[in-house]
Amino acid sequence: MSDPKLTNSAPESAQTDKTAETVAPAETTQATDSALESKKKNSRKKRIIIISIIAAVVVIAAIVLIVVLTNNNAADAESDEDIEYIDVQTGNYYGGVIEPQQTSDINKDDERTVSEVYVKVGDSVKKGDKLFEYDSNETAVKLSKAKIEYDSIQNDITECETRISQLSRDRSEADESQQADYTAQIQEQQNSKSQYELNLKIKQVEIENLQNSLDNSVVTAPIAGIIKQINNTSDGSSSGAYMTILMNGSYRVKCRVDEMNVRSLSEGMKAVVYSRVIKDKTWNGTISKVDSSNPADNSNNMMNAGNADNAATNYYFYVTLESSDELLLGEHVYVEPVTEDEPAVDTDEPAAQDADAAPAEKAEN
Repeated sequence: MSDPKLTNSAPESAQTDKTAETVAPAETTQATDSALESKKKNSRKKRIIIISIIAAVVVIAAIVLIVVLTNNNAADAESDEDIEYIDVQTGNYYGGVIEPQQTSDINKDDERTVSEVYVKVGDSVKKGDKLFEYDSNETAVKLSKAKIEYDSIQNDITECETRISQLSRDRSEADESQQADYTAQIQEQQNSKSQYELNLKIKQVEIENLQNSLDNSVVTAPIAGIIKQINNTSDGSSSGAYMTILMNGSYRVKCRVDEMNVRSLSEGMKAVVYSRVIKDKTWNGTISKVDSSNPADNSNNMMNAGNADNAATNYYFYVTLESSDELLLGEHVYVEPVTEDEPAVDTDEPAAQDADAAPAEKAEN
């Protein structure tokens, strides 16, 4: 009789194996699901990272764009501040700048060397003061050489005249068959003499110029004023005057007016000049010139740069001041032309106007 325990042992083992086989696929499936879930998480992380990078790039690009636009606006503002003549034009007020009545440009002879400069930018000079001096030694050497060449040409002319005289005598004594040959030689000497005489005249002009340069080696100021600029470029490539002098004394105002208002201005018209920095400070003046024949540079003053039909041409007009007390060269002011019905402002008394209606404020508004 068999043992019951032994009889049931085999089925239990088989059942255990079967259960293991059943659990194993479940664990495999669970591991697969876990791997897929991990991949999904990694994929989501990658997408989040990519989106974050793209967002960061967009933000950085926006910041860069804002900085660039801000810098451009700042540059435009600086450019506007550098404009020599303000373009505020509201009602009867025009922007202007104080400048001297006269400037004097002193040019330098590029063929000569400046040995010494007696002034610097900002110096005040009187008429006749020394500005700079050329190297006179170089000019003296050229002058001596030119005089030697002049004497040599004179000797050539004398020699030609001697030969012509001798050939003329020989021709008169020669046979008729030889006279044609003498005539040809005389003509040749006369042509040479004519060329020498031309060279002598040219050399004479050269000597006179050199002598004049030597006598004027020191260049003096033609007017009293202030040295505005000195062009020290020595390579000969520069253009413009070597020195510029601003005349002392009376000033004038240079203003800009557009084509729609230029006909309302005329020479002799009275004008009132208002300070931009000193409240109620004014000066009386007279429009001395309306330069309607020469359009101003309108590159920064187009009413509508994108539409030529709406662009306005500008012109300059000038106001001569009765007094320039407290005004500075380059100072910006406002100018109000005065019609016959409007008396000029008494500059001894504050200008009669509303407290909030200063020319600067009205023009800006």
